[in-house]
Amino acid sequence: MTKILATLDGSPVSLAVLPVLAKLASDLKAHVTLFHVVEPVSATPTASRGVSEVTAGGAAGAATAGTMRAEAILQPREPRWAESKGQAIQRVEAEGRDFLAGVAQQLRGQGIDVDEQVVMGEEPAAAIIAFARRADVDFIAMATHGRSGLREVVQGSVAAEVVRSGVAPVLLVRPKP
Repeated sequence: MTKILATLDGSPVSLAVLPVLAKLASDLKAHVTLFHVVEPVSATPTASRGVSEVTAGGAAGAATAGTMRAEAILQPREPRWAESKGQAIQRVEAEGRDFLAGVAQQLRGQGIDVDEQVVMGEEPAAAIIAFARRADVDFIAMATHGRSGLREVVQGSVAAEVVRSGVAPVLLVRPKP
């Protein structure tokens, strides 16, 4: 059975690969693995630190509202956290799984054999290449953001890195404007 790795990053651009992917997978009776890389996240503060308290300073150690100027010492407020780092990681992984589950449901509705993989990684291209090697895929299907020339050299391109790796043939789909 032909194995296709389809990479999706959650953007509308990445979804441009789906019509071509569905046609190929159906024609080849292929197994599709939908693959999404989520980047590591940090804890999420609810507000900026700001200032929580002003205390009187000065030589005498006391001040009135009329005399408090540069003598006042500003006490920074510690941020309050909406979620811990562990909770933030769980949240983005769950969001990635939910995103892929919705796409998988659409493909299954077209009779396509599909599974989903969400991985955490700072380098999407490296994660895609490593998974493609482990899963021994026949080819990789992905959309490209369409950068070219100097912009690609400066910003890099996940698609370009995957193609250069030679891990498998890559089908690139560029969304229509």
